[in-house]
Amino acid sequence: MKQISIIGIDLAKHVFQLHAVDAHGHKVFSKQVRREKLRLTLAQIPPCHVAMEACGSAHYWARDIGTLGHEAELLPPQAVKPFVLGHKNDARDAAAIAEAAARPATPRVTIKTEAQQSLQAVHRVRSRLVRERTAVGNELRGLLGEFGLIVSQGHAVIRQGVIRERLDEQRARLGEELYTLLNDLLDQWLENDARIARYDKRLQRLARASDDMQRLMSLPGIGPINATLLFSHLGDPARFPNGRQFSASLGLGGVNN
Repeated sequence: MKQISIIGIDLAKHVFQLHAVDAHGHKVFSKQVRREKLRLTLAQIPPCHVAMEACGSAHYWARDIGTLGHEAELLPPQAVKPFVLGHKNDARDAAAIAEAAARPATPRVTIKTEAQQSLQAVHRVRSRLVRERTAVGNELRGLLGEFGLIVSQGHAVIRQGVIRERLDEQRARLGEELYTLLNDLLDQWLENDARIARYDKRLQRLARASDDMQRLMSLPGIGPINATLLFSHLGDPARFPNGRQFSASLGLGGVNN
């Protein structure tokens, strides 16, 4: 068998497509491997570059493959797309990944640590709860307004029980069906608010336990939530030559530093 230089892997839930090439870009093999066999298959191949698109589970696989002695790389999907020949399928996707990985100019995505991914998971769940709280609050205020009950804006009004008091006062006029519905919406909002508060405390605890996040919080306007969020994206700051490139990695185009 020819010496393998690069293996492109099209990741999936159960069956992965592998495309291996030698140092001259010639195909060595193209085959499917089931998830439970991927690690064994790669362990039997001498160390080489293993490239994947940055997608769901990619960071996990990159870390795991790195323990086998291979050099794992993640590529942005938009950088791989131009190399797909013909109609898209798993085999062509894997070949395109290998082709893109062979070009030094192709950008790489830094592999995230488990700690970074854990922080991102906490932030994703918290963000979803914030969106749900906002949606429930808007729905609650809208329904109250349709029945002539106008309350002030802000979370404090709901937390302090003002809406509950108004509902109790107007119970007879609203009727049991509507009264029960509005109270249920109010309970949903309060439950989400309590969950968000618990996530905030968790993030504060994580921020206090990290020297890197403590340094981030020393900057004006950066608290525990922003510090943990920045750290989950930043990782090793040495990989960014300047602040502008870090801003670009966050999607903040046009930021001057």
